[in-house]
Amino acid sequence: MIGKSIYIWDVNSCFGGKVSKIATELKNAGFDSAVLHSSNLVYWRDQKRVDLISALKDAGIETIGGAAVYGADPIGEAVAAADICNDYGLSAFVFDAESKFDAVPNSDHAAEELLQKFREQSGARIGWCWWAMYQSPSSRGVWHPVSVLRSAMAIADFGMPMMYWNWGDDPLSAVRYAEESWKQWRAVTDKPIVPIGRAYHGDGGIVFPESITAFYEAVVKFGAAGVCWWSLQNALALASSGVWDALIALPSHAQQSDEPIAAETAVVRINRINFRTMPQVTTHTVITQLPKGIQGKIIEIKQDGNNVWAKVQIEGWMAVKHNGQTLVDLR
Repeated sequence: MIGKSIYIWDVNSCFGGKVSKIATELKNAGFDSAVLHSSNLVYWRDQKRVDLISALKDAGIETIGGAAVYGADPIGEAVAAADICNDYGLSAFVFDAESKFDAVPNSDHAAEELLQKFREQSGARIGWCWWAMYQSPSSRGVWHPVSVLRSAMAIADFGMPMMYWNWGDDPLSAVRYAEESWKQWRAVTDKPIVPIGRAYHGDGGIVFPESITAFYEAVVKFGAAGVCWWSLQNALALASSGVWDALIALPSHAQQSDEPIAAETAVVRINRINFRTMPQVTTHTVITQLPKGIQGKIIEIKQDGNNVWAKVQIEGWMAVKHNGQTLVDLR
């Protein structure tokens, strides 16, 4: 479970550095998990961070490790992260790879080596934190080496794109940014995605409470496995502008209703149906068209008003019912 999550970087900047207070406030705010982040694996074992692990666990909050990695010594970084997970019983570790990692020679191989070694050393789940987009949505010019993402997501259990919207600060801009990021990541991997949303000012943008809400609602509709926010210290610093209250208002994993799967197989009943990367009607998310009679084992069902969607084993979505018309039989 990741669910409703948030990064914690500078423990001393959160509720006066009182670990019991941090855990209590996160629990009261409905957070299911927290990522304890460090800018370097060498300094991860800061005593305040270690103390916070116990407090979070006592509060029933999933505790996840996280650190920036740089790729020059992938084996050393893997062993250090695995030792942290093993020593403190962390359920997962998130590797944050950015410009310095991308710039090392054979960075795709470094990503593979890092995660494979970690897998050998620890049973904790692997998260890969990377850029929201690897190419320009308009020109398709390359911004970041997509080979790194491919190599990492071949091994990682879930991906965490840094969707810190900066195409504008309003809700629509936040949604547009999330949609493009989701599309680019889905072109590379079908593994669970946990978007990281903006809860801070900087890097070309500022955050408004209404944009937090719109972003959250959008990525949940896309099929996010959880939603994380950067970061607790920033959100608290912006409390007077409503940022912290906006995060509190988001539902926890326990509050989200899991719809039961009412059927096992989907069978296309119309001539052909669009097969999509996400459960929504937007033309650019179409993968292909499935012909009448094709069957697929159902993994998940979602309902949105008069629309019903079925996710089948080949990792995509088809509309079961649209505007009241049944398109696919569920058996």
